[in-house]
Amino acid sequence: MRVLAGISPILYHITSTDSVVGILRTDRFELKPSEGTTVEEGIKSRTYYLSTARTLMSKYLRANEYPRYSILVLDGRKLAANLKGAPVDYWGPDMRMNGENFESEDRIFSDSPFIEQAHKYITAIHSLIDPIKISKYGKQDLFQLQLKAKLRKIPTFFYDNRKAFALLDERRAITLSKGLLDPKEVPEQTTDLNSLSDWLALWEMPKSVYERLKLLPEREQQRKGLTTRMHRCVRMAAYYPTDVNSFLADLHIAKSIPYGTAGKEREALDRLIEVMRKNKLTPKQFYKALGDKFRST
Repeated sequence: MRVLAGISPILYHITSTDSVVGILRTDRFELKPSEGTTVEEGIKSRTYYLSTARTLMSKYLRANEYPRYSILVLDGRKLAANLKGAPVDYWGPDMRMNGENFESEDRIFSDSPFIEQAHKYITAIHSLIDPIKISKYGKQDLFQLQLKAKLRKIPTFFYDNRKAFALLDERRAITLSKGLLDPKEVPEQTTDLNSLSDWLALWEMPKSVYERLKLLPEREQQRKGLTTRMHRCVRMAAYYPTDVNSFLADLHIAKSIPYGTAGKEREALDRLIEVMRKNKLTPKQFYKALGDKFRST
């Protein structure tokens, strides 16, 4: 494997649509460790890397063009201003001669497993969907992707045609129908969605109780009301105090959910607003106060 020089000004990163929702929610890319197969032993890099392609003809992109996948267009110049990176000839010149494995890959290197403030580097998001076969989980992903991207001011484009998606042909992008974005289709419990009930429960839970419960086995924690999502909320507020957009997105989503559906999120929103008004807090101040409460946990 050969490493060339420089980072291309425009890069493409392909991943599943639900992973894109996670990137927008946490506002960070999760990188892969550099240690891997024997073909990677020839590369000298930092500990972690993000795979991208410098051309739409890349084998790396072509191999993943399926519904529920998305291509993120990245600003290579901004990445180069803050991170190291280089084009990588993964398979070498012999395999590249037949064109079968020419991935046109640019790797972004880091000593950290994360690239924070991901939204600064994303210039557009393109997603391939199947409107006929899409599941309720797929609808949830589309609903959250469009909402969270809008909050980050990132343009989104959706395609039901694979060729149009492969070329990122915005002229052939489709408008999502109301049925594909119906918030009632959001499942009541998912591993990716935080719940306003979780934020509210953490506000009301004394820190000493949280510290005691988190020492219990996971099943016992769940039985006593301390969910995995609540742990995630604590990590977000305590260690990423500026990432308030995730909390704001949860608030915004709840506004569109009818009463009596999706885990009673609309009811939880009303109670949360009451708490903020009583304590004279804006949503950002509420998020900061919760983070301050649990920061040493």
